[in-house]
Amino acid sequence: MFTSSLLAPLPHGFLNRQGGVSQAPYDSLSFVVNKGDDLENVRKNREIALTKLGLQDKELVTVNQVHGTKVIVVEEPWGFDKGLTPNADALVTQNPDVVLGVFTADCVPILLYDDVSKTIGAVHSGWKGTCAGVVKVAVEHMIQLGSQAKSIKAAIGPCIHQEDYEVSEEVYDAYMNESSGNAKFFKPSTNDGRFMLDLPGSVLEQLLGCGVGGVDMMELNTYAMEDQFFSCRRSFHQNQSGFGCMLSAISLPKENKS
Repeated sequence: MFTSSLLAPLPHGFLNRQGGVSQAPYDSLSFVVNKGDDLENVRKNREIALTKLGLQDKELVTVNQVHGTKVIVVEEPWGFDKGLTPNADALVTQNPDVVLGVFTADCVPILLYDDVSKTIGAVHSGWKGTCAGVVKVAVEHMIQLGSQAKSIKAAIGPCIHQEDYEVSEEVYDAYMNESSGNAKFFKPSTNDGRFMLDLPGSVLEQLLGCGVGGVDMMELNTYAMEDQFFSCRRSFHQNQSGFGCMLSAISLPKENKS
């Protein structure tokens, strides 16, 4: 598990793929059933994750991620595997009894914390969500809960890096339609009509554009670090039948009551 010094000592972590119970190709700490993993394995892995985080007394709250910009303010947990999990790509809360989590396997996980308003957030940002501005929407939701942008700290976790992320002209055009300034996040690929996208760099610029007070860019490449991380793109290149997803999670400390 990896943590950010910028968010310390807040309970949080970017978990790697090790230490779970799932079998190949989801070996071993994977969290998503709809990729083909066994439900009981995922349930056990969620318990393992909370123990690793030291948060086994809390409930992990996650969403069905759809590569959009919907952000949910979590007031109470909706439970796991009860058919009530909503579609969204980011969560924010001021409830210290829950753990916010997002799943990734190349997309960018972002954990957010405002110590002043005691607000946290967790964001899943693939190329579509990043291009559409899910990062900005998540920050705006935190501000609506009482945060000031300058008080928010953000950590960008393990994701695919530019040297390994070839995208189509469609992706390039989508970014350019949003802003001509996005050209700096692309380099020509060796393949005609293809580009290499700096996805975490794009996320970083959006966070800074929101005026957040600090960002920790963790230099962890999911594609290159096979022993540590799942990677959708790497699994495709290796003709694997499926792949797992890591968890990135964050929680507020419970207040001491005397």
